[in-house]
Amino acid sequence: MNVGSSPALASAGPGPGLTLRPAQENEARACRMLLPEMFAAHGAPDLLVAIVEKAGRPRLAGAAAVGTVHARKPELPFLVHVVPALRRQGVGRALVQAVMRRVRGRTEILRALHPVPADSQAAQFLACCGLDQYDTIRHFEVDGLTFLADMARLRRGLERSGRVPSGARLLRLRDAPADPVAALVARNFGTPPAMFRARLDPSSPAAYDLDNSVVLTVDGVVAGALVYLWQDGVPMIEVRVVDARLRGGWANVLMLEAATRNGWDAGGRRFRFFADERLNDTMRLARRAGAEEIKVERHYWSRLG
Repeated sequence: MNVGSSPALASAGPGPGLTLRPAQENEARACRMLLPEMFAAHGAPDLLVAIVEKAGRPRLAGAAAVGTVHARKPELPFLVHVVPALRRQGVGRALVQAVMRRVRGRTEILRALHPVPADSQAAQFLACCGLDQYDTIRHFEVDGLTFLADMARLRRGLERSGRVPSGARLLRLRDAPADPVAALVARNFGTPPAMFRARLDPSSPAAYDLDNSVVLTVDGVVAGALVYLWQDGVPMIEVRVVDARLRGGWANVLMLEAATRNGWDAGGRRFRFFADERLNDTMRLARRAGAEEIKVERHYWSRLG
């Protein structure tokens, strides 16, 4: 790839010949190949490139992308990629430091876009760059038949006790009004509605299961959603949200039972879900179902003030 000239952010880095600067228009395609997630549904990212001199010619060593605000607090997501041959030479750390300088004053928080496996090289890298861990996400897998039977028993008990309102209805995600569902997810997860809407497109690589995910309405108003996708032939719950006034009760049970039944009918025999370990109701649900913990991940951020 040919690299032109542009005002440098830093001409001295971890080694001689490293330049960090904003990406030029003709470099955007290469950045998109290195950082495709930042171009999916986060708006047009701010791009930085790391250029090294090799045999007298400039070469792309890595890139960083900063997304648009997508949280309830002033917060910007970022992602860094260094070409494999040039890793462990300080290029990645230099890119992160350049990103921090670039966004300081524009945001209170700079957040790594993806959680990373606990105790991984990626986690060590982010910590070495000065980012702090701010949560731990635990992933579980559970036997589908056992889980479905438990949820069905709970639902029947709720219905017998009259705790389920007469106006409660469950819709398949395909049949639900997309805008109110996207707005509910955005309010609770701090993400732009466009991110959710993009994954309703069946051609998306990470498309949601429109037929088996469910949406809860109460008297015609969207009040909850349980949305999953398929991962290695296993349904994985990615979004579970209810209106704040309905948390901790019948709403979650109804959605879990319906979505699990739909997934079972579609061929799922085990189910996966994940949550912040501070969410006690989900941790209790995992223990109650005898779920197996299959992965632990952590989010990292830097509070820039």
